[in-house]
Amino acid sequence: MKVAKIQKAAAAAAATNILEAIAQLSSSEAEDGPKKMKIVVKKEELKQVLEAIRQRRSTLVRPMSLDQRLNFMRRRQILRAAARTRSASWRPVLQSIPEEL
Repeated sequence: MKVAKIQKAAAAAAATNILEAIAQLSSSEAEDGPKKMKIVVKKEELKQVLEAIRQRRSTLVRPMSLDQRLNFMRRRQILRAAARTRSASWRPVLQSIPEEL
């Protein structure tokens, strides 16, 4: 029984280390550009990593209240409208060719 607990703890630590390495790599991508990474993992370790990711997501993501959801949707709509306005407002400005009205 103790051996199983030790193995499970070691696997959890390995999963955490992998997640931390990925997080560190992700945070440095903006600075140095894209990175290529090859990870060799056993199938069982991969399952444990994925389970750890799922557990973190479930603890980090809290259900939004109706007001929070509405505010989120409003902000998203405002940002989308602003992006459309920015892209639609571009007009070429030619100094050398005058336009006749």
